[in-house]
Amino acid sequence: MPDALVHEKRIMNIRVPGSTRVPRVEAGVPPTESKPSRGMGILPMSCWIIFFSVAAISGCAPISKYPAPPRVREGALAQAGRWAASARRSLDEKAVSEKCLASLRAALAEDSPQARDIANIALGRFVESNFDGARPRETEFTGPDGIVYHVRIAKNPRDWPAALLNGFEPIRRAHAPAAAPLQWEGWGVPVIGVSRPDRAAQPFAPSQGYRLPVTVAADMHTRGGACETTVRFLNPEVTKSVSIEGKQRPVAGDLYAPNLATFRRGNPLVLSLRWLFQVDRFSYPTRLIFMQPYDPERIPVVLVHGLLSTPTMWGEVVNGLQADPVIRKNFQFWAFFYPTGQPIPVSALDLRNDLRAAEGRYPLPRGLVLVGHSMGGIISRAQATGSGGNALFGDVFGTDAARVARRLPNAPLLRDSLVFERDKNVRRVVFVCVPHQGSTMALAGPSGFFASLIRLPSNIVGAVEEVADGVTTLDLRRPPTSIAGLSPRSPFLRALNRRPIEVPHHTILGDRGRGDSPNSSDGVVRYSSAHLATAESELVVPSGHGSFRHPAAIAEMRRILRKHLLSAGGIGSAKEPAGR
Repeated sequence: MPDALVHEKRIMNIRVPGSTRVPRVEAGVPPTESKPSRGMGILPMSCWIIFFSVAAISGCAPISKYPAPPRVREGALAQAGRWAASARRSLDEKAVSEKCLASLRAALAEDSPQARDIANIALGRFVESNFDGARPRETEFTGPDGIVYHVRIAKNPRDWPAALLNGFEPIRRAHAPAAAPLQWEGWGVPVIGVSRPDRAAQPFAPSQGYRLPVTVAADMHTRGGACETTVRFLNPEVTKSVSIEGKQRPVAGDLYAPNLATFRRGNPLVLSLRWLFQVDRFSYPTRLIFMQPYDPERIPVVLVHGLLSTPTMWGEVVNGLQADPVIRKNFQFWAFFYPTGQPIPVSALDLRNDLRAAEGRYPLPRGLVLVGHSMGGIISRAQATGSGGNALFGDVFGTDAARVARRLPNAPLLRDSLVFERDKNVRRVVFVCVPHQGSTMALAGPSGFFASLIRLPSNIVGAVEEVADGVTTLDLRRPPTSIAGLSPRSPFLRALNRRPIEVPHHTILGDRGRGDSPNSSDGVVRYSSAHLATAESELVVPSGHGSFRHPAAIAEMRRILRKHLLSAGGIGSAKEPAGR
């Protein structure tokens, strides 16, 4: 590197005990000579890199992600704070665990905010350094206080089973909005529990596993020179208080961070572009994904994203909905993930097949609710609408229907996409910015270019080629894509709109804050295309095509879900539960 560039850098000197002070190098000023330092002196950066690399390779505990404990001037709590602070800085796993347990024991003996903070930091650091997944690497330690600690994992039916948890992710304190009470203080350490179940047993689990809200808590009982330490993995949605040192104490909880972690998978923009264009490479195990382990007591809400999107878009929406304790108690969330470039009828068929598979495996006594955004709303509508036998098929192909029908045995994908019954388990649908009548943006010049870049799998291409030479009313020289399917001229869209929606449904749409409905648009979908005369309710929010994340839209979804709960036999459940 040229000297001029070196001189332009401002360098921070690191001084260690026994070294002489070295003058700071200022920007643009060449360094001056200095006398050699005594003792350790200033270590070159390469030495520090080698030191920390060797420490990591040798199996030392990582530097803690937990904050420094509060300072206490005197007493047993002061010593507990010093042990906890020392454990944060140590790279020796054994020493970390010993100091953490001694600090935890001293802090649990008191009941104050400072004692709670020290106890939580010590416990968090202990789990961070001594646990592989939900299992401690070592179970016996001798603390700096001379006490011998024996560690065991409690088995409580209200807790998360240790066998279910494959690991923990610490929570970096990203606070939820003030209006979303999904984080609360208390005793215990909120972490994100990672659970990767056997796919044969749970085929709809996320491919990277569930992200569960877990609060790690501990109780200690000392007899003589030994201390029995019991660690629990609490579900903060279930357990609100726990006995510690013979006293009931409130349990800390964080539902916000696990929800966000559940929906954050890779770069959403990269994934959105990839699965718009590379439909032929989409290979996820299932397209219907349970964002939480199945609970027979809760009604599923299936979230269906739109064009050029992924389930990531729903993270803040789910947090906003779960801020309502009634919804949190009575609903669970599933997401449909699909390659958005494929034809809309095929995506609707994929959802229909996955819902049928889920319904065959899991009982749904109160049915389910669909929430679809943009193109996802059209896919959702095709679950709540039947094709009327061959009526929809006839509307799509017109005078060619008879000729095409004779070839359907050789094109089952085409047949199943256009001839179907509505899903009887779908009890309600919420449409958000949905172009029921199509969007003129699908007619714009660039749309044809982007559609030409979409690579469809061979089964779709083959189904179209099987019937193409018998079709005169449609241009099938190129296989249809989702972009063409969003055109106001789309035969499938027109045919679907002639069929009634057979369940209660609601509309949420945006006007970009202009207040000019019914002449409004969200920037992509006009009001006239999103409006449904048959909807039980309609809400216009002052936002664009991303209106699903607007606070007013989320509040409307909460209202609709509460209304659905009453009609689904959950009248008692719709009341505010006791406690949090």
